[in-house]
Amino acid sequence: KEEMEKLPPQFNVFNSINLLNHENYNSNLFANFLEIKFKYNGNEISFAKLFLKYLTEEFGWEFDLDNIKIEDIKIKRELSTEERKRIDIFIGYKGKFAVIIENKIWAEDGYKQLENYYNHVKNNYIKKENYDKIYMIYLTPYEREPSENSLNKELYKKEGSELYGKFKNIKHKEIGKWINDSILENEEFSFLHNEDKENNKNDYKILKSALIQIIDNEKSISGENKEIDDMTKDEIKEFLNVNLFNDIKTVEKAQEYIDMFNK
Repeated sequence: KEEMEKLPPQFNVFNSINLLNHENYNSNLFANFLEIKFKYNGNEISFAKLFLKYLTEEFGWEFDLDNIKIEDIKIKRELSTEERKRIDIFIGYKGKFAVIIENKIWAEDGYKQLENYYNHVKNNYIKKENYDKIYMIYLTPYEREPSENSLNKELYKKEGSELYGKFKNIKHKEIGKWINDSILENEEFSFLHNEDKENNKNDYKILKSALIQIIDNEKSISGENKEIDDMTKDEIKEFLNVNLFNDIKTVEKAQEYIDMFNK
């Protein structure tokens, strides 16, 4: 408890608007993040393209990154299908590839939901010769498969099926880790840490602050706070196993522990 009290305040503006519990707000945040593109020292930087690079390196998905023009990457939120369902986030490129992102924080899948998304994109947003370039991400707080009613396992787990190797469950904390490792801590983006107090147009502190809080938000959705976890998990385990009834003598003491665990 004394060690926790020495930590800086853990204040994240996203927590104030409850992004942890609202899939739509969180999807808006991630889609807006992917829309970010700018030039630095003559180089074009696109967070959407960086995300596609991550998917290539992590899963071997193919996007022909060398020939992608940033301005032609299309990101759509709440893309409607014929069945009146809405794809949370859609990333497409001139009919050559498509990425479907379904963000599931607490809600359950709808009937034939993911299967409907796949068929809609296949019929409307991809060229026939590129049907094998439709990818699907199931974004969840923890390891979780879609329900059988939403997407039959035969479509993505059976070797040779349409989505075999093209469907992945990604946890929110993995998005946070990717942003941290590939952008915030990447030497290529060291300019994010440079402060220019005399010329604010060269100062990226607002973007850096947003990245830090997005990382924290995504990890929190997956229940991960490394600093607190490392500090307290052994103490909490020992306390629960050994000291529970010996240590708590008053209602005030009980509330003190409740507050500490909630943090």
